[in-house]
Amino acid sequence: EKDALDLARLALKCCTKMCAPESALSSLSQKTNDNDNDNELAMKLLLIYSCNAFEGGRIYHRISRVNHSCNPNAVIAEGDDKDVSVLKAACDIAPGDEINISYLGKYLFAGYPIRQKVLRAEKHFACRCVRCTSDNGDSASRIPCPICHPRTNGRYLEEDAMFD
Repeated sequence: EKDALDLARLALKCCTKMCAPESALSSLSQKTNDNDNDNELAMKLLLIYSCNAFEGGRIYHRISRVNHSCNPNAVIAEGDDKDVSVLKAACDIAPGDEINISYLGKYLFAGYPIRQKVLRAEKHFACRCVRCTSDNGDSASRIPCPICHPRTNGRYLEEDAMFD
């Protein structure tokens, strides 16, 4: 939480220094200097933004509220219009099941320690999904990295790398 608050304070300072004069952001930043209640509101808004923004800084009314799982059952896809994103099922989802997406991007198949580090740094929480709390191990993170373990014919591991 301390890192998130420090980040929000830094963002507020940057906004104050870099915003265009006469803009709504300029008006908000001036208010926050004069009033503790407005300062608290601005901090809250910045924290909400930092925890819920998608890559590229986009916030969506509904999609930004979808919770994370390291074993997601849905994905965010680009809609027909480039400025529109849609939520799509990645597998069958039973009625009543929670819909989850991954906040990890390319780190989705990383091991537990790396996933936790990324989520704490970027989204300010420790994941407690089924994959992270399972006693059965994490088979998805056992997939060898394609950079460290090059494939032959595009998809097969070299024989010596198969048993690392």
